[in-house]
Amino acid sequence: MPADLAIQRIQRTNTFIFSNIYPKEPAANATDTMTISTEGTYIDKEFVKTRHTLANGNIEIITEKSGKDGNDNKQATIRHTYTLGKTIFSIRKDVQFVGETNWINRHLYSYNRKYGR
Repeated sequence: MPADLAIQRIQRTNTFIFSNIYPKEPAANATDTMTISTEGTYIDKEFVKTRHTLANGNIEIITEKSGKDGNDNKQATIRHTYTLGKTIFSIRKDVQFVGETNWINRHLYSYNRKYGR
């Protein structure tokens, strides 16, 4: 479903408000917050496992945490991959259940900056 994303920093903090705006389905509009630790080692309560610059100049940050996922609330490693660039921003969530070797992609939110804003 097409959406717009507005990101606003809460003044003098490391917390950001993410507003998802769905032009064709306003009832689905939602906001979320994200806090980056002062030292940059955590995004919310997830440890920053890696941060590197990709060949195209975008930055990729991967976080991981232990938690529960799925309909059965099984123990799992939950991984978020954030990709940031001049014209793109995406968040991908992958899950690996305890005792499994495969990762399952739960969702991918991808946004492109338009009109040079």
